[in-house]
Amino acid sequence: MLPEVLDGIRQLTRTHASPIYVYHFDAIKRQVTKFREGMHRSIKLFYSLKANPNPHIVKRIGELGVGAEVCSGVELSIADSAKISFKDTIFLGPGKREDELYSAVRNGVRFIIAESFEELERLDRIAKSLHMVTDVGIRVNPLRPGVSSKLVMGGLPLQFGIDEEQIAPILERFGRFSNLKLAGMHMYVGTQNLNAESIIENTDYILRTAGRFVSEFRLDLRYIGIGGGMGIPYAQSEKDLNLDLMHAGIGCVIDRYIQNHGNVEILMESGRFIVGESGMYLTQVIATKTSRGKHFIVVNGGTHHYSPTFMAPLTKFDETIITPFMDDEGREKRLQTIVGTLCTPHDVLLRNVELPAFRSGDWIGFRNAGAYGLTAGRVLFLSHPLPKEFLIADGCCINIRE
Repeated sequence: MLPEVLDGIRQLTRTHASPIYVYHFDAIKRQVTKFREGMHRSIKLFYSLKANPNPHIVKRIGELGVGAEVCSGVELSIADSAKISFKDTIFLGPGKREDELYSAVRNGVRFIIAESFEELERLDRIAKSLHMVTDVGIRVNPLRPGVSSKLVMGGLPLQFGIDEEQIAPILERFGRFSNLKLAGMHMYVGTQNLNAESIIENTDYILRTAGRFVSEFRLDLRYIGIGGGMGIPYAQSEKDLNLDLMHAGIGCVIDRYIQNHGNVEILMESGRFIVGESGMYLTQVIATKTSRGKHFIVVNGGTHHYSPTFMAPLTKFDETIITPFMDDEGREKRLQTIVGTLCTPHDVLLRNVELPAFRSGDWIGFRNAGAYGLTAGRVLFLSHPLPKEFLIADGCCINIRE
C-alpha cells in the first residue's frame, strides 16, 4: 500500500477500537484496469460478490462497468441496490431456493445458470407460471479437473453443475422445457490460480467442450462462462499472475472458437483478483505469552473475522502479509504465533512467523485481506462484535460498516 494510505490507516488505529477492516478503492480500480488491458473484445467481466459483498464496495465496482456474479437472493438484492442491471448479472449456485429462482426469472436476470436437471424443471415451471420464456445456461462439471487451481471446482464428483457425460441426454430432451431457451453454458474448474499457462489450458478445454456440444446438437449459444480463478500472492514464494500472457493465450483460444462456431460472449468472473489486494485487516495485541518455549501473540480479533485457515488449501501464508504498527522501531525479531480470542486451538492467524517482538497495545495489519475476510469467518462464534469497515476513496475515509 502507498505511504499515504498507510498513514491514513495508522490514524484509524488511533481513533477507533480494534479490530477494523480498511479497503483502498484505488487498488480495486487498478486491478479492474489491469484486467481490461489486453482483454479479448468478447470477454465481459463480472465481480463475484461472495468475495466481499459490502454494498459500498459493490456499488463502486458496478460504476466501473463490471457486472455482478451472485449466488443467493441476498447477493442479488445487493447487486440490484448497487444499480447493477439484471442484464449484467450471473446467478450461480448449486442450491438456489424456489423464491430466489422466481425473483431471478421475474426480474429478467440475463445469465441464470442451472446446476441440475431438477433445477431446469423448476425454472421451466416458474417461467410458465409467469407466462415467460426464460433464457437459461447449464453449468457443466467437466470430465477433467482444472490445471494448477489451488481449490478444484470441477472435474471431480461435486455438487457443482451437471457432469459432462450427462449433458448429451439433457440436450436431447431439452425441447420438453417449453418455457426455457438454452442460451449458454458455464464451466468453472478452480480458483486461486497464479499460472497463466494453466488458465489458458483450462479455458481451451472449456471452449472445446462447449464447441463439441454446439456442433453435435446444433446449439445457438449466446454466451459461455469460463469462470475465472485468477489468484493473488499471499506469500513470498508466490508471484503475480502474468496477465499479458493470460490474455494473449485466452484470446487465441476464443478466436479459434469464433472461427469454428461464430460469435459468442465470454463471461469471466473474479472476486479475489479484483478486491483481495485492496484490503487490510487490523487487530490489536492484548497479551503476549510463552508456552513451553513458544511465543504467542494474542489479538482481540481472530479467525471469526479474518480466516487464513479458510484458505489453507489455497496457499501458504507467511510474514510477508504482515504490516506491524508499533510505537517504536528496531525490536529484535523472533518466531511468534499470532492467535485470536476464540476458545479453540484452531484460532490461529499465523503460526511460527519471524516478526519484530510484539507487545500489548501494538496493532497488526494483515494485507491482501480484501477478499474472503468477514464472508469466510465464523462471525457468530462466541458472539464477538463485528469489526468496523472503512473505505479510502477519492481522498476520503468512509465508514462503510458500523
